Amino acid sequence: MKGNLAPITPEMVQKNMAQPEYLEGGHMLMLKDDKPVGIIRGENDEYEGVPAMYIGPIAVLSAYQGKGLGRQLLRAALHFADNLEYKKAVLCVNADNEKAKELYLQEGFKQTEGVTAYELCL
Repeated sequence: MKGNLAPITPEMVQKNMAQPEYLEGGHMLMLKDDKPVGIIRGENDEYEGVPAMYIGPIAVLSAYQGKGLGRQLLRAALHFADNLEYKKAVLCVNADNEKAKELYLQEGFKQTEGVTAYELCL
């Protein structure tokens, strides 16, 4: 996926699976002709004192964007969360990602917080 320069090793996967937020079955990969084209991850979390599934990242290769695949991944994650009887699902999005924000609103998410990020180039 774009933005990930480090190869993932078996040790990295094993370490991730040992974390308390790891959710068995919460990582989903979308394939097209045996080629990965999208990914979504759900993790154990809590929001406002209620157990919640944190969703992220959601990523679809650029050549496959605009075809509803992100929506399919999101719905699969929400279905998974519902089957585990979570009462909430939460996610974060880059404020400049208008298409993602529109998708989340269409799927029933509501903005609950706003965050400002700062950067200092050294």
